[in-house]
Amino acid sequence: MTGAELVEVAAQQVRVERLAEHDFLVGVPSGEDEVLIRLRSAAGTVSRLEFGDLDEQCLVRAIMAYLLARQDADDLPQDLDLDEIAAAYEDFAESVRAAVDADGAE
Repeated sequence: MTGAELVEVAAQQVRVERLAEHDFLVGVPSGEDEVLIRLRSAAGTVSRLEFGDLDEQCLVRAIMAYLLARQDADDLPQDLDLDEIAAAYEDFAESVRAAVDADGAE
């Protein structure tokens, strides 16, 4: 299995629980354990990144797949802010939108 395939499998196994608007608890399998990560965003960030029209569950999974392709779940902060992620990765918004679009096309 390639690294990309492993990330795809991991993204499919990610557990997503909506806590509030633009606020999610994400469970990522890590060996025998589950790493819990809180992913949240201000509504303005969602609009600025042009994510407003995307399905939230698909969006969260695509964000996690993007991050897991770059870092192990254990190495990610337990509290992630969408604005900080977008600032850290130049291709973030475009890559995530493309992943959600590709997922919706299947």
